[in-house]
Amino acid sequence: MKARMLIGGLMVIFLVFFAGNVSAEWPKVCEGQPPHYLRGFTQTNDQIDAFKQMQLNFAASRSDSSLLRARWASNIGESATFIFYGHTVSIYFPMYQRLGNVVYYYTAAGATPLTVEEFECVKEDFGQWIQQAIDANYDDHRRITDLAVESFAAGNNMTPDAVRKLIARPIPEYGTNYGDVLKIPLLEPADFIKGVKHIYFTSMSSCNAWVYLQTIVAFSPCTRRWDYIMGYPTVAKHELIHANAKLQGFPIGWYSNMELFAALLPFLEQPTDLETFFYHGYLSKPWEALEVFGSFDVAKIRKEFFRYDVWGGGSAMNREVIAEYLSEINKAAEWLRESGLKVLAKFYTDPHFWVAVNDMSHDDDMAYMVIMAGLYEPTALGGHDNTVRFILKHSDQSKSIADGAWSRVGKSRSLMFDERRQKALEELVRFADALGISKEELIRKGRAYGFRSEHLENMDLDLAREILRSFLSGDGVFGKPIGSKLLQEKEVRLP
Repeated sequence: MKARMLIGGLMVIFLVFFAGNVSAEWPKVCEGQPPHYLRGFTQTNDQIDAFKQMQLNFAASRSDSSLLRARWASNIGESATFIFYGHTVSIYFPMYQRLGNVVYYYTAAGATPLTVEEFECVKEDFGQWIQQAIDANYDDHRRITDLAVESFAAGNNMTPDAVRKLIARPIPEYGTNYGDVLKIPLLEPADFIKGVKHIYFTSMSSCNAWVYLQTIVAFSPCTRRWDYIMGYPTVAKHELIHANAKLQGFPIGWYSNMELFAALLPFLEQPTDLETFFYHGYLSKPWEALEVFGSFDVAKIRKEFFRYDVWGGGSAMNREVIAEYLSEINKAAEWLRESGLKVLAKFYTDPHFWVAVNDMSHDDDMAYMVIMAGLYEPTALGGHDNTVRFILKHSDQSKSIADGAWSRVGKSRSLMFDERRQKALEELVRFADALGISKEELIRKGRAYGFRSEHLENMDLDLAREILRSFLSGDGVFGKPIGSKLLQEKEVRLP
């Protein structure tokens, strides 16, 4: 039976304050003090104060995350090696440079001298942050796996134990196993890190983080402060979900909104991060779900957050209005997170089916919307009964709109304007650029595989993937010395 939800009408009392202070345990080398870039920020028990600190964090990022774009591939600066669940990862700190007994931290504001011990604190805190994200992700996704296994078992007249044994069973003739074929993610903590080769803690020209083909991860200092203020590793969890091939590997990752799926749990932790909940675009579909199934209008409340704009100086925050809405905001975020668990479990019960739904619909969010519609009744027009009456009254118009929307289902997308194809090529270019490989060099390497155009955007998707596979395995053109004939073709200039 579908659930009905009307957030505004629930008699639920939420505290404005967190249930107790969130404590931070610093690595021993830090001697009870946070790393230097966290000083001036606190983990507060007041959600509104956390929201205010987040705005200060953005302001601070103008210094440490607004340098000219870093050359990550050159691996400049300091580095460290960490082992997570038996997997060794190299972590690079290009903003730090040790000269004798002083380590300098370089930002747009200049160079800040640190002691060697202070930099050791930076490294240990960073490693601890990654470890926390791995463990928290595993705890979340264990529930998803359990639900997916139970659902698959029920649909195939099997027991959950039998499904788990099936997933682990090898298929020797194909060099794989049933888990890889079915894509039901039977996870271990190491799955969130074992594909990662390098992590960078560096300037990124914004408060940002990135994952490249599940092998290279980068964080700006702003994102570490973000997670520190909130008391849970939101950003780190999000990026390591992207790095998990069992959750977001090929081909599933190309046919779904993986940004949404990596946000549903990390971005909706309790207590609610108001900045993320109201302003992060990855939650745009959950905002729609809240309005349709919960009569909760995120856009309306967002408009009331600020009293007025100060020309050139930002907006004046309306603390009273935020406090008034806070209990319903927390309830809405908690509901979205619980619904996210159900959506992800349903998706991973049969991901091949759901990516086919997305692909045929020309909409990578379709699986999310269809699953939500199967779980909950609409209440957008003043409750379930009023909403259903409206739908029935306008059924003819609804059918006409639906027929138009579904007229494209199953039809091929235009080759040159396929959004997914463009996304794949953009990933290729970004990944190559991070490794110091220019577009021109990509074209030259492509020629070794039969690419004949002088324009990168004409590259076939299968060819792009072949180049990436060759790079990751060190085969083909990537396994030959720089002076080889394959790399000596005449340079091509793009218009």
